[in-house]
Amino acid sequence: MEQDIIVIVSDEEDDCTIATLNDSSVLIVEECLKNREVNDSNEIVDEDLAVTYTKKATVMPHARYDCTAHPFSPTENDTSNPVENNKAFCEQCFCYICDKLASECKLWSTSGICHCNAHKRSMFWKDQRDKKILGYLHIFNFDLLEVDAELRLAESLLLKFEEDLAVEYGTYLEGVEASFYSKVYNLVSAFLDRAEKEKPKTAAVMLLGAARHFVVHKQPTGVTNTLKTLMVVGDFSAVFSKKLQAFFQSLTLPVKCRWMSNGLNVLHWDDPLLVAVLRGQNVRGERILRGKKEILFEPLVVVQARVEKLKEQNRYRELVRYLKVVRSDNKTHLQTMRDHIPFYLCKAGDYIAALASFFSPTPEMCCSACRLSPNQFVVYLKILTTGKMPAGKDPFLSTEWQNVKDAQLPKKTEVIKGSLRILNCNTAVFMDSESWVSLISAASSAVLGPDGSLTCASYPVPDIEFQMRTRDIAIAILLEMQTESHIQIPKAFQNRFPDQALLLLVTQALAQRLLQSGMINILNIVMAYRANSWALKWFLHSLSARPDVLQAFLSGLMEDLYREQHVHPYRKRDVVEHTFIADFFFYYLLDSRPLLFPVNHLVLDGLLNHWNE
Repeated sequence: MEQDIIVIVSDEEDDCTIATLNDSSVLIVEECLKNREVNDSNEIVDEDLAVTYTKKATVMPHARYDCTAHPFSPTENDTSNPVENNKAFCEQCFCYICDKLASECKLWSTSGICHCNAHKRSMFWKDQRDKKILGYLHIFNFDLLEVDAELRLAESLLLKFEEDLAVEYGTYLEGVEASFYSKVYNLVSAFLDRAEKEKPKTAAVMLLGAARHFVVHKQPTGVTNTLKTLMVVGDFSAVFSKKLQAFFQSLTLPVKCRWMSNGLNVLHWDDPLLVAVLRGQNVRGERILRGKKEILFEPLVVVQARVEKLKEQNRYRELVRYLKVVRSDNKTHLQTMRDHIPFYLCKAGDYIAALASFFSPTPEMCCSACRLSPNQFVVYLKILTTGKMPAGKDPFLSTEWQNVKDAQLPKKTEVIKGSLRILNCNTAVFMDSESWVSLISAASSAVLGPDGSLTCASYPVPDIEFQMRTRDIAIAILLEMQTESHIQIPKAFQNRFPDQALLLLVTQALAQRLLQSGMINILNIVMAYRANSWALKWFLHSLSARPDVLQAFLSGLMEDLYREQHVHPYRKRDVVEHTFIADFFFYYLLDSRPLLFPVNHLVLDGLLNHWNE
């Protein structure tokens, strides 16, 4: 018998009626009389209700428990047999578990399963439905709202992996072929490689699903390290991360791997201690929680992942705060990352703090200034002098430089003092000639070009009295640095000629460097004074107290000139540079002090021997 539906429009609706309607997937308000035709005319039912339209009803698809044709008897988890009339269904009844027509459900009334008894008000049947919809993913305890295309891809790849693994491992156990375990190993390795190429969420589920199968054969160290990295860089929600951790803890690990059961306990980005450290509210990386001391301690692979993530987001100040306090299981590698703190502060535009950070020791090791390479020293000196930063992935090999917004440059005096302190504690930088060339350029107020080249400024020549007095003060300053490991520059030192005084201080430090041992690339040192030749003459006067050192310096200069001409003919110098070198030798040879006569003869002999070259 077909039914007619009457739609009734009312000005007042009862709340209870609304609640009842919302819980049902089929709604029949009132039956019309048998064989009643559609009527568009208004009919007054009572003074508050009016029938405005009638139409023959069409029963829409619905869950079995909402069927109006066959009453449903709900129970919590009865699967033994169909309850009362639950087995019956109409043409539009759907199975709540399979999400398809009841007539197509193969387990509708199967004893021990009985999908006909399923309904949405039972937690048992709701879990069964979720497992059916989630498929393989139900083992991770995901919610339906969490399942997206990335997780479905992981599911399909894992199912295919299980099938292939079962075949290969079965063949290995049966010894059907003359195969070895390498086929199984190669299959697993290929799957893990594929996982690392997928998006973070897909990769994480693939790796955990694979670990579930091979964990009994091999330690999942590589997998756990990759998963830790994904949990940091993957932007997972805290709930999703906890489900991954819970799944890994549920794996049955061999006895020798039980210590790894908490291997995925990685702090989420919203962890209170981590948040406090990143915001600068906690500068020790420690807190007391419920009477217990909690320390920010993370595996090295997690620290590396956080560093890369913060760099990617240009959160350099937070990165510095994190590196300063975090502790790890590999102190040496952690210190290597901390050595980049000055660079990160420069990226943040805080050059003053960057300069100070070179001399901030940690409880485990000395300050980072002791471990700078000569190339790093040169790059840092350019950054701190000009305020520009190298571009590219490897900043210490970059040839492109760019401006930093809102940079806070330190005073040139502080840069020179810091550089001299680094030279004093770092033997590699102290012995490197290019480090001294860069320091001379920095003291000459050099301007940095787009390619990283420096152009020095030309200072007025100070009077002889100033030069002589500056030499004595500079020697005293450097002597104090040797004993106190810090530099104090008197204000009177820079009263009349502040820029010239700093250049002469660096020059005197260079002279003392040569008094200790020889140096290569003397030519580059000399050319660094091209804009201020008076400072080079002052330098020669400082060396003249040791004729042997002066002779070694001049001999090295001539050797560099000959080597450049014969070994590096592509290095062409302009007329100005050649004139500068010639003037330098001419000035030296005109020195009439008897102490220098032996050296003068050696220099003249060398020049005459190569005169035609």
